[in-house]
Amino acid sequence: MDVGMFGTPVGGFGTPVVGSGTAVAGFGTSKKMKKKNRNSLAFGENEPVIDPRFPAHEPVIDPRYPALRGFDPTDKIVTVRVGDPETTFSVHRGLLSSSSEYFKTKAKPEWARGGASIDLPDFSPDAFGTYVKWLYLRAIPSTATTNDGSEQHENEFRSLTEAYVLGDRLLDDEFKDMAIDALRAKARTPSGNNIWPAATEMLKTVYAGTPEGSKARSLLVNIFQYHAAPDVFGQYDVSELPKEFLFELTRALMEKRGAVAIASLGGRAPPGCEYHSHGEGGKCYVAEWKSEGLLS
Repeated sequence: MDVGMFGTPVGGFGTPVVGSGTAVAGFGTSKKMKKKNRNSLAFGENEPVIDPRFPAHEPVIDPRYPALRGFDPTDKIVTVRVGDPETTFSVHRGLLSSSSEYFKTKAKPEWARGGASIDLPDFSPDAFGTYVKWLYLRAIPSTATTNDGSEQHENEFRSLTEAYVLGDRLLDDEFKDMAIDALRAKARTPSGNNIWPAATEMLKTVYAGTPEGSKARSLLVNIFQYHAAPDVFGQYDVSELPKEFLFELTRALMEKRGAVAIASLGGRAPPGCEYHSHGEGGKCYVAEWKSEGLLS
């Protein structure tokens, strides 16, 4: 229950307060005062009174949007030609260099000479398109919905991976952070299992496009370390997986398990058969030794 102007309880937004003797927003509760002002009220004694205030417990949506850094609607438009064959993008000049250290160093000298175009032939047009949308929206656009099929979700995993690698090349840490968080968020959705069919291409993209110690490498290793099923590698051609990834995953799994001294596994205890081949008939020397009293 909300509180009125003089501390009297009133209804929420659009909620009527009714009944004889009920407190009315903006008027005191004294019967004497109520009787004195009866004729001045536009409402009958038992008619509802609407409290026009927005209830304190309900959020107010602020439609304003934070100003984009470096964005000036009157700024010059720069043409960016990406890929081979090329795809052309048109971006406001100040916005393009507002976040990327790459563009701050590469583009500004060209603009100082009067140039208004940049060529990036070895960049991915799809990933750069995601980057341009992010520059204007400051959000990573989703390309798949819950109703889409597995192929669309696999493609989105690949797209987010390419976006991260692009951010690494553009030296844009903020974009990289958003891209990797988008990847993590998608992996937590019901469509998260679509990451496994896309994993080979994702691993190739990340390990070919990022340096040792990359956060994206760590994320993919951790996903396999903690969430992959034991038979996950049965769906891959392991020879296509980056060797660095296999090494880092092995190390991560060993670190998770922790070291156990071999000597602590049993000393001179009788050996088991889990590593034996057992020839024809399944004959095992351990059984023979036990029958001869050589093993207890």
